[in-house]
Amino acid sequence: DQKEPGLPSQPSVDDGDNAENTQPSPQPPVNQPNDAPEGEITENGTELEDNQDSQAVKDFLGLAAQLPEEITAENAEEYQELLDDCAQAWEALSETEQEREDVQAAYSCWENVQQQMDSVMVGKLSETTGVITWVAEDGTESSSQYQYVIDALKDLNKAGGGTLYVSGEIPYRRQYSSSSMDINTKIIIVPVEDSIARITQLADLKISAGGKVQLGKKGLADQALTIECKTGYQRYGISVIDGELLLDDGICITQEPNRTEATLNSYYSPLFAKSGGKITMDGGEISGNKWVWRGGAMTLEEDSQFVMNGGKICNNSVRYMGGAIYATHDPSYTDTDYNNGEPLVNGARVTINDGIISDNTAENYGGAIAMMSYTDFWMHGGEITKNRVEGDAAGVSGGAIFCSGKTFEITGGLISNNSVITTNKYSTGEGGAIVFSTDPLYDSCFLSALNAKISGNTIISDNSAGAGGAIYSSRSSQYLEKYSDKLVTLTISDNVQFLRNKALDEHNPDALYVGIGGALDLEYVTLTLEDEVVIQDNTATYYGGGLTCGSCKVQIKDSVQITDNTSYSFGGALMFSEMDYILGPDGTPMEAEPVIIQDDVQICGNMSQQGGGIYFDDLAVELSGNVKVQDNTAITGAGICIGATNLLEPAEKAKLTINDNVLISKNHSVFQAD
Repeated sequence: DQKEPGLPSQPSVDDGDNAENTQPSPQPPVNQPNDAPEGEITENGTELEDNQDSQAVKDFLGLAAQLPEEITAENAEEYQELLDDCAQAWEALSETEQEREDVQAAYSCWENVQQQMDSVMVGKLSETTGVITWVAEDGTESSSQYQYVIDALKDLNKAGGGTLYVSGEIPYRRQYSSSSMDINTKIIIVPVEDSIARITQLADLKISAGGKVQLGKKGLADQALTIECKTGYQRYGISVIDGELLLDDGICITQEPNRTEATLNSYYSPLFAKSGGKITMDGGEISGNKWVWRGGAMTLEEDSQFVMNGGKICNNSVRYMGGAIYATHDPSYTDTDYNNGEPLVNGARVTINDGIISDNTAENYGGAIAMMSYTDFWMHGGEITKNRVEGDAAGVSGGAIFCSGKTFEITGGLISNNSVITTNKYSTGEGGAIVFSTDPLYDSCFLSALNAKISGNTIISDNSAGAGGAIYSSRSSQYLEKYSDKLVTLTISDNVQFLRNKALDEHNPDALYVGIGGALDLEYVTLTLEDEVVIQDNTATYYGGGLTCGSCKVQIKDSVQITDNTSYSFGGALMFSEMDYILGPDGTPMEAEPVIIQDDVQICGNMSQQGGGIYFDDLAVELSGNVKVQDNTAITGAGICIGATNLLEPAEKAKLTINDNVLISKNHSVFQAD
C-alpha cells in the first residue's frame, strides 16, 4: 500500500546534491609526443610507415572533421549520431594512436562539442514533462529530482527497494556513458497514474541474487511504459543473473529508434538470463528488435528459465537463430566440462503456458525459438504463429521452433502459419513449424538424445516448408556411427491435429529433395502416433502427403486418422523407405524393424500417382486390428504400392503382412493420359 505521488514540478539541473547525474566526459591519455614510437604496429604485426594512417585513425579524424563549431537547440538532434560515432571511433584507437598530436587535437574538438551537447540536452530536459520519482518499501519518498533513471534506481536500491514512478520521456543514463548498475532488492517500475512513460537508452542493467524487478502492472494499457534498449556487441539491455524479472501489463520492450542495419553479431538481445536467472512474462510485449545476432527478444544460458503466462513477443528479427528466443547451456564449454558426456550444469528452460509469439524472423534457424544443447522446452497453451525463417544460407530450417535440446513437450496450444523459405539450391528449407536436430553442426557443444512429446489437443496447421511442412527431423550420415545413441524419439498422441500443412518446391524448384512430407518428414527417428491423432488435408509436391519416414522405427495405432492428404508422386498418405542402416553402439548394423500399423487406424481419401494410401520400398510393413485403407486414389497401387529403392535395385526386403480384420477397399486406380 505504497503512496503513489502526483506529478512533481519540472525537473531542474542540480549542481550540488545531484552531481552524480552530470558525469564528465572520459579524459584522453596525456599527450607525450617525445615518447611516441616512430611507427605503429597493425593487428597483423607489420609496422606502418610514418605517413601511413591506420583505418581507425582515418575514421576518427574524418568524423571529427564533420563536427560543427557550435551545438544549439536547433541542430542538436542532427549531430547526436555523429557524436556517438566519434565515441565509438575513439574506442577503436590504440593507446599509441590516441597519443598522436593530430588525434589529440581532434579529441579536444570532439570533447568541446560533446560538452555543448550535454548543456543543450540538459536544457531540453528541463523543458519536458519527464518525471522520475520513487517511494521505498518503508514509505520514504525521493527528495531529489533526477535527470536519469539509473540515478533514481541506485538510490531506491540503497533504500531497500520500492516503486519507481516515471512519466514522459526519460533517458536511462547519460548518452555516452557506460555506467551499469546491479539491483539486489525488489523494485517495481510503472508510469505515474494516467500517464505514459518512455525510458530511452537502457543498457547494462543487471538483476542479481535477491533482486526482483517488475515492469508494468496488472490493468495498465498497452505500451503505457516503453523501454528502449541500447544494445550492442556483448551488451544486453537487462541481464538477469540469479535474480528475477517480471514483465506485466503495459510494458513494451523494444530497441532504440533509428537503429541502422548491422553485421551478423553487432546487436545482442534486449533481455539476457543465466546462472539461476528467471524471466516471467505475465503481460506486455517485446517487439520491434531488429538485426539482432540471435535471440531477438532474449538469450537464455545455463540454468536459467523463461516462463510465459501471457503477453506478446512479436516482430523481432535476427541474423542467425531464434527470432524471439535463443536458449542454450554455457556456450564456453569444452570437452573437459562434461562428465561421461553430460554437462556439469543444466541448460536453459522455456515454458509457455499462454500468450502469443508471432511475426518473428530468423535467417538460419528457428523463426521464433531456437533450443540448443541440453535445454528443456514445454508448451501447455498459447500460440506460436506467423513466424518465418528466410535466407539463402546452406542451412535454413525451423519456421517456428528449432530444437536440438534434451526435452521437448507440447500438451496444448496452436502452432500455425509458420514457414521456411530459401533460395539456395543446396538447401531444402525444412520444418515449417518444428525441426528436431541431433546433429553437432548446430551447436559447438556435446549433444543429448532428444525425447519429444506432443499431445493434448494441440493443433499444428497451415505451416509450410520445402520438406516437413509441419515437422522435420534428420541426422547427417557422417554422424550416424559416432552419435548412434543420441537420436530423436517422438511420441504424438491424444488428439493432436496436423491440418493443411504443405511441403512445397515453389520457392526453390532447383533444390534436391523438396516437396517431401506434407505434415512430417522424419529420418532416423523412433516415432509413435497414437490415441486419435489426426493428419488431414496436408500436401507434398513430391512424396509423403501426410508422413514420410526414412530409416525410422514406426508405430501407428489406436484410432489414428490419416485422411485427405495429397502427394504428386509417391505415398498420398504415408511413405516409408529404408535409406541406409544405422550402426549400433558396438559398431555393427542394426536390423531395421517393421513399420507397425494397428488398432483402428484409418487411411482414407488420400491421393498420389503411386501408392494413394501407402507407398513403401525396402522394408517390412505390418497391418492388423481393424485397420482401414479405403477410398484412396492413385495411378498405380491406389491403396498400397510396394516400390523399389530405384529401378535397378529391386526392394529385396520389402514385405507386407496383413492380419486381423484389415479392410482394403474402394480404392481407385485412375489412368492419366498425356
